[in-house]
Amino acid sequence: MNTHNSERAVPEVFRPEHRLQTFGNGIDIPPSCIRGGLKETAVSVVQERLGLKEGEVIYTSGDSSDVADYAYLAQGHNNIPFINAVANLVMKNGKIMSLGSSFVKTDKIAPSHATLPVETAVSAAERMTKASYNGNPTKTEYLALSDGSIALVHVIQVQNEEACMWLEVHVDAHTGEVHSAVDFVA
Repeated sequence: MNTHNSERAVPEVFRPEHRLQTFGNGIDIPPSCIRGGLKETAVSVVQERLGLKEGEVIYTSGDSSDVADYAYLAQGHNNIPFINAVANLVMKNGKIMSLGSSFVKTDKIAPSHATLPVETAVSAAERMTKASYNGNPTKTEYLALSDGSIALVHVIQVQNEEACMWLEVHVDAHTGEVHSAVDFVA
């Protein structure tokens, strides 16, 4: 629980179980997965290895070096990324070296169209944290919860400089419930 200078406790983000596969000297990247650059190949490899469809894996960042190619991805649903269901992939010389993921089952997922206005979510975040919206762009993403359900959330940054507080708050985009927050200061 994060109680950092707030009257009410804000729960921390749930972290789904992380699974890591390592492949020693590597396994060949299937020819059907080799596409364009790092982004396209990484998405294709993760989809193939985890049995997922287009739009269920979203590339977030990556890097290529003399040593290996590294890709960081998020689980997606209707092309909306998950905050806390992520993957990392290492490839080298046409081989998969490792794949780690915390992807979750999506059978209890909220609808992908928010019914709660962002302005209402901002008010809920400010009320819960006793901080003010800092003007950073809001996002709408999915958040896996500890009970196995998946909430669609508005992602809102709030700050209280006097209390040395800067949080990213996850407000349910259907109910207005504050599910969790990430403390950027702690």
